[in-house]
Amino acid sequence: QKSRFAILNGLDSGRKGAIYMTVKLLKWKERGFVKGTKNKVLKLAYQLDDEAQWARPTDFSTVKFKMISAHDAVTGEQLLGETDEETVTLHSEQPDLPEALEAAARHMRMGETAHITVTDLRLAYEDPCIRQQAMCLPKTCTSKRVMYVAKLIEIVEKGMEIDTRALEDKGKDGFMEEAEKRKALGTAAMKRGANERAVLRYNDALKFAAKTPDDMSQPIRLALHLNNAMVYLRMNEFSLAKQSCEWALEIDPENIKAIFRRAKAHEGLIDYDLAAKDLKEAIRLEPQNRDLRKEYEDLKVRAKEDAKKQRELWGSAKIFDKERGL
Repeated sequence: QKSRFAILNGLDSGRKGAIYMTVKLLKWKERGFVKGTKNKVLKLAYQLDDEAQWARPTDFSTVKFKMISAHDAVTGEQLLGETDEETVTLHSEQPDLPEALEAAARHMRMGETAHITVTDLRLAYEDPCIRQQAMCLPKTCTSKRVMYVAKLIEIVEKGMEIDTRALEDKGKDGFMEEAEKRKALGTAAMKRGANERAVLRYNDALKFAAKTPDDMSQPIRLALHLNNAMVYLRMNEFSLAKQSCEWALEIDPENIKAIFRRAKAHEGLIDYDLAAKDLKEAIRLEPQNRDLRKEYEDLKVRAKEDAKKQRELWGSAKIFDKERGL
């Protein structure tokens, strides 16, 4: 953190070497990645109003928010102009803001103006479900990094504040209720294609489910890991999809969905051997499942086509002469 102070007055206290001073904070900076965005959104708080407060909004808070500008962080080209002051709700089922701005606003203080740098433009692209389209980037935008300048003007109404002590008083049911709420929000986001938002909500749900006994939380934890795997596959985040499947298989070692989705993750990682192994295991568990058998045959075709492309690209390198165990 970097701060600049002005000394308004100084008064000798009468003791040698001791002076009492009244100071005013003129400018304050805090630079850091926004939590939950995998280091894809960087927020720099660079100005606080005279009336600024240290309060931050919570989930589902209603706030007054304004975008001042958006421009290419490399070339300086302006991409979006200033918007009116808008009253929005954070992390609602139907989003008001693009995900990058919503995540940043959740970590801003009332009266703060911030530079918000976005390196993954999928978090800021236009989406028919987002109410404030004027703050979204067109999908034709070719910038590598975009910097928003935005201001959190006022917290109109505090949203859901998680009182962990109250949940503890309710016992295990309280944490399960919160887990179910977050799971429902994640599923709603997944259905409308807001994949990053869905993962964020599912991971929130997992945190609450982890505070309940294993025997009670196993069904919801299994469902959350499976849902995360499906969303990660949509995002082509194959390593994360594989990890979610493995967590699901720790709960249910013979879960067909987890085995099948791990096979798709292995295929995405160009590991056809492991993909085939998973599909064979799924067929062993459900020998009558025609879809699994078809997927296995299709995988063999795709593996052969990939090997052929690699041979054409790299010549007759021996590494591509075998069909990799399929």
